[in-house]
Amino acid sequence: MNRVFATLVTSLAFIVGAAHAQVVRLPSMTSSNSETAMDRPAPQGRPRNLFSGYPSELSQPLIPQGQPSAGPDLPGGTLGGSGLEPLSEMVSPEGALPPMARPENEPPLPKGARPGVFQQLLVSETYLPRLNGDAGFGINDVLVQATFGFPLFTRDNPLLITPVFEVQMLDGPMSPELPPELYDASVSLLHIRKFTQRFSLHLGVAPGVHSDFEKSNDDAIRIPARILGVWDWRPDTQLIFGVLYLARDDVNFLPAAGVIWTPSEEMKLELVFPRPRFAQRFVYAGEIEWWWYVGGEFGGGSYAVRDAGGAGSNVVTLSDLRLLLGVERRVTNGTNSRIEVGYVFDRKIEFQESLPTFEADPTLLVRGGLSY
Repeated sequence: MNRVFATLVTSLAFIVGAAHAQVVRLPSMTSSNSETAMDRPAPQGRPRNLFSGYPSELSQPLIPQGQPSAGPDLPGGTLGGSGLEPLSEMVSPEGALPPMARPENEPPLPKGARPGVFQQLLVSETYLPRLNGDAGFGINDVLVQATFGFPLFTRDNPLLITPVFEVQMLDGPMSPELPPELYDASVSLLHIRKFTQRFSLHLGVAPGVHSDFEKSNDDAIRIPARILGVWDWRPDTQLIFGVLYLARDDVNFLPAAGVIWTPSEEMKLELVFPRPRFAQRFVYAGEIEWWWYVGGEFGGGSYAVRDAGGAGSNVVTLSDLRLLLGVERRVTNGTNSRIEVGYVFDRKIEFQESLPTFEADPTLLVRGGLSY
């Protein structure tokens, strides 16, 4: 256990150090003569634009990237292909161009996105208790990740790079025997290519190692990927269509399709498989917003592990379905926090060789997270 937390602390320190090294602070654009309507302060009680402020922009991906349990979370403002400063502003010797140097037709940063390279640091923990001795199966999942954004020639076509480290500490079952910890270490590359004002394509790949770090083999290296099309059908409606390659032993490919409907600034409905969600804002006070939401998840992943006898190796796949209820506090350009509770069912533990499938009892879920 000490080795687990030492590894986690080392990874967190590295990510925080890298984040501070990459931050580029830009001056406020609201004083510029090129100020647009979206740059001006919003009336009290209203966010700055229609798609701002819905929960989990910074703490849950719209659609899981690769193995759902280890999928990186995307910073706000990336869905439409914007959210990063132009390349000239990120690499100028002074760290930023003067406000007047910004082109008049350059769109402002959407709410939730940051100027410069560093976009987000996220730490979360998910706890599934072991409720039954023989058929029970508990998990304590800790995740640390950071997201860095780079314009691929233009900020409307960004490249997001997200290193992720996750450890799952297992409790049970009595049989079959599982390793005490499972690890995910990956780097996600997501490119958002905006072809028109209404259509963008999301291309992602996330090579990584998923194993117990004891008896790994080639099965530990997995390269999940995805391709998604996003069509702005109407100002309040987006259509999502594409496919996910999960690189799992139980499910290799999943269709990703659905509708995102935002009837008002206070409500958002994401009817998107495999991660549907409904969210509603119940408090708005300037830079602070409170949201509640309900949703579903498809959890699990495949891992190369040591055989119970210790002589060889095997691949274990965990899978489950989750119903969630959450509350999130969002602070513009600050630290966001959330807490979720849920019910986890249809839980399976499958092995590539020899051992039969084990069906674990349903359990509860508690998740907390901080993002900056």
